[in-house]
Amino acid sequence: MGYFVWIIVFVSVCIFSDFRERKIYLWWCAVNALGGICVNVVLRGHTFWDMVSGAAIGCLLVLTGILTREKIGIGDGVVILTIGLIAGGVTGFSIMIWSFAVCSLFSVAAVAMSKMKWNHSVPFTPYILIGSIITLCLQKL
Repeated sequence: MGYFVWIIVFVSVCIFSDFRERKIYLWWCAVNALGGICVNVVLRGHTFWDMVSGAAIGCLLVLTGILTREKIGIGDGVVILTIGLIAGGVTGFSIMIWSFAVCSLFSVAAVAMSKMKWNHSVPFTPYILIGSIITLCLQKL
């Protein structure tokens, strides 16, 4: 439960900066990633390989952002990478999948209602927050 409160606070700050300045602060992600590593080493909340797999998911998103010339933002990949280091690979992957699913549903609905066009970009961090909340609720069941 503590990991999810941490993730929700972390992503909320990222949302604020994403909406305000259209960027994610790398220093904020680095501080939280280092904190996640330290907490997991001291409390042994996750295995080393769980943290590596969580970071790998984020690294793949960062690489996708680079290869697509930021059609998927690099900052979004860094946020997922940080979440993977805080909460582990399975949770990070679950948050990412739910985030993509919710973003897709909202985007298709907005296009269908003529509120935006197919090539319109949307900030992804709010969907990461929604994905985090969905993952929290599902893990509580």
